[in-house]
Amino acid sequence: MLDSIMENRWYFIIEGMLLVLLGALAIALPQLTTVGLGLFAGIFLLLAGCVMAFRAFKLKNEKGVFWPSVMAGILSIIAGAIMLRFLEQGIYILTLLLTIYLSFEGVSKIFLAYTLKPLKSWGYVLLSGIMTILLAAVIISGMPGIAEWTIGLLFGVHLLVSGFSMISIGIELEKTMHKKMGI
Repeated sequence: MLDSIMENRWYFIIEGMLLVLLGALAIALPQLTTVGLGLFAGIFLLLAGCVMAFRAFKLKNEKGVFWPSVMAGILSIIAGAIMLRFLEQGIYILTLLLTIYLSFEGVSKIFLAYTLKPLKSWGYVLLSGIMTILLAAVIISGMPGIAEWTIGLLFGVHLLVSGFSMISIGIELEKTMHKKMGI
């Protein structure tokens, strides 16, 4: 299993650098990041709803597919329109969704850390997972008053910590590869 990770070690570093850059931007502009995430969610829901409805009409002759797909598409379009029309309230909902996402990602990183335990810097990934779960707890504790800027700031911190952990793993994998090759 570590062989496939070793072969793709540079992806850890590239991913980490990108996450650090995006994290720094999100921290520097937390309200803009929050609004951007809200707008993205609304647009995504609108587009997804259109695609679902289009697919439904393409498959209209298939039993049991048409109406559920049309309804899902319409609901997605309505949800996207509501998100865009009532962005502030949508941001509160997004904040709750981010909390759920961060909780699951934190748990996922903890499992990944234990998979990477043979490596010296596996603890950074573990720390990233723990910090991600703590970020989710901070969001919930400050709701609803701090959502307009906190979601962007915490998302930026999350990206930053995740980025540094991936860079650390990538560097250690590179050093391990050099040792294997006798360089």
